[in-house]
Amino acid sequence: MPATKNDKAGKKKHDKSRGGASLAKGERSAKAVASDGRSAAAEQSAADTATRSDASARDAAGGPTRAAIEPKRVKAREAARRVRGLADLSDSLESRRRLRQLAELVAHGSREVQGISFIEGLLGECLDDAAVSASPREQWLACEAATWGLAWLARTRRAGGSAGGLLERLVKLARSARAGLHDRDTSAARFVIALARLFCDIEACRCLERDAVAAIEEEIGRLVSA
Repeated sequence: MPATKNDKAGKKKHDKSRGGASLAKGERSAKAVASDGRSAAAEQSAADTATRSDASARDAAGGPTRAAIEPKRVKAREAARRVRGLADLSDSLESRRRLRQLAELVAHGSREVQGISFIEGLLGECLDDAAVSASPREQWLACEAATWGLAWLARTRRAGGSAGGLLERLVKLARSARAGLHDRDTSAARFVIALARLFCDIEACRCLERDAVAAIEEEIGRLVSA
C-alpha cells in the first residue's frame, strides 16, 4: 500500500528527532572527552610539579636521598666466638670467668625472659668493671665483649628493658676513648669500631668510627716503613 502524505510527514519528523538525539549524544561525548583530557592534563601537570619539587629538594640536600642503613646481623655462634676470644686475651681471672660464662649463654641462644635478664646483668657487670678498671686493656676488652653480647640481643629481638641503658653506657665509654685515640693510643680502637659497625644504623654509634679508623691508619703509617 503506497505511503500517504501523513505517513511521509511522520517519518520525516521521526528521522529529524533521531538525528537531533544523535547530535546531542555526540556533543555530550565530545564534552566528556574534552573533560577527560583536561583532567589528564591537570594530573600530569601536578605530577610534573611534584617531580620538580622532589628534584629541587634533592639538589638542596646535595644529592639523592640516602638509603636507610641496614643493621648488621649477628648470629649467636659468631657473637659467642668473639666473646670467648676476648676472654682468652684477658689477664684477669674474674674477667675471664665472666666473659666465658657470657659466651656460653649467648651460644645457647635462650629466649626465656629469665635467661635474657641474666645475660643483661652480666653485660652490666662487664661495664661496671670497665668503668673502674685500672688497666685500659682490660677495660676495652670488657667493653668489646659487652658490645657483641648486646648486639646479639638487639639483632635477634631478645633485648629486654635494660638494653637501651647498656647501649648508652657503651656510647659514653667509646666517647671517653676519643682523647686517647687522638694521642696515638689505639687500645680502644677495636672496641670503638665494633660498636660503630654493629650498631651502624644508630648515628650516635656510627659517627664514632671515624676517629678510631684515623688513629689506626696513623699508627700503621708511623710503624710501617715505605
